[in-house]
Amino acid sequence: PTRTVERALDLAASQHSLLTADQCRALGLSRNAVHRRVASGAWTREGPGVYRIAGAPRTWLGRALAATLAAGPGAYLSHRSAAHLWGLDGFGPPGRIEVTVERHSRPRRRPGVVVHETRAFALISPARRFGIPVTGAARTLVDVAAVAHGELDVLRALDEIRRLGLASWPELWETLVLHARPGRPGIGGCRAAIEKRYGRTVPHTEF
Repeated sequence: PTRTVERALDLAASQHSLLTADQCRALGLSRNAVHRRVASGAWTREGPGVYRIAGAPRTWLGRALAATLAAGPGAYLSHRSAAHLWGLDGFGPPGRIEVTVERHSRPRRRPGVVVHETRAFALISPARRFGIPVTGAARTLVDVAAVAHGELDVLRALDEIRRLGLASWPELWETLVLHARPGRPGIGGCRAAIEKRYGRTVPHTEF
């Protein structure tokens, strides 16, 4: 029905011209109705179970949201992609979109999307920016440290998080303490960056 399609278009307008199959069903659009709109060219497939309204510009923000939607309801933009979304200077829009999901979620792999699985899913401190689910700024620092090419990348991320007021020192420390475990990537680099910028050595008992 026309009204149902209009509701779907209204929803898509609020989320970078994207819709999911689950959202379509919730609005009352049958699978056949969705397939007809795809076949007619009115909608295009943007990922598994994700559709984009044809003619809408394909932006980086749209790609980022599509990646999280395709990875499932528990997916969050993360790592370098999250750093860019938070507006950290020096972290331009990465070509590949990085998302994080809970361990063993195993979403379908897609070209151009890197999926990280984490045991510390409960510590993501989820946020939303420009309508996109994203890891909290303090958690983003830990994740950036895990994939950084060197100390300067971690320091740059930390400096930007502090400059923009996205996380306090206590929040950064607490996040590091909660994530610290033997062998977890990024912990050493993150700790070193915080110590260097805060101006004192943080006792190991705090971590």
